[in-house]
Amino acid sequence: PAGRVSGLARDRPCTGSCGGGNVLRFMGAFLIVMFFPLALKQARRSRARVLCVLLGFVWGLGCWFAQESLLAGVAGLLALALLLVLSETVAFSRVRRGLAGVALGFLALWIPVLGFYAARGRLSDFVRTYFFFPRAVASGYSNTAFLEGWHSPWGPLYYTLPFVLAAAGIL
Repeated sequence: PAGRVSGLARDRPCTGSCGGGNVLRFMGAFLIVMFFPLALKQARRSRARVLCVLLGFVWGLGCWFAQESLLAGVAGLLALALLLVLSETVAFSRVRRGLAGVALGFLALWIPVLGFYAARGRLSDFVRTYFFFPRAVASGYSNTAFLEGWHSPWGPLYYTLPFVLAAAGIL
């Protein structure tokens, strides 16, 4: 229909706070990428397997809290696994088992979550909402709270903070 972009109405702005300012929303992806190599390097296979399953569960929890962790975690984990194998840091068989453990832990969290929504007939609503904001941002919406520019109470902070941080980094 006219006035719609990727299923989003142009005349109805997306408003509200969805945790955009919470940097912990990327924690699931950060943890899986940082600790996956450490889990693989465990001397005992059983301990490595348990740690990979636990990491997958934690990553799944992070993905449940924030959709950004899903794609960031997949991309980071696959790139890291490829790097570990190609650099011959970790054997392919160990990486494969580690990825299987991560998948098992991830699914251990997500199957009950998806089952909960499916049992109530709301699975499609959950999935649509879960992927709504990435589609909205790709369609031109932004979750920034500073729509009024410099006139917003947050405007000066929003526009000057990058320069302050850059100067502090240089110093």
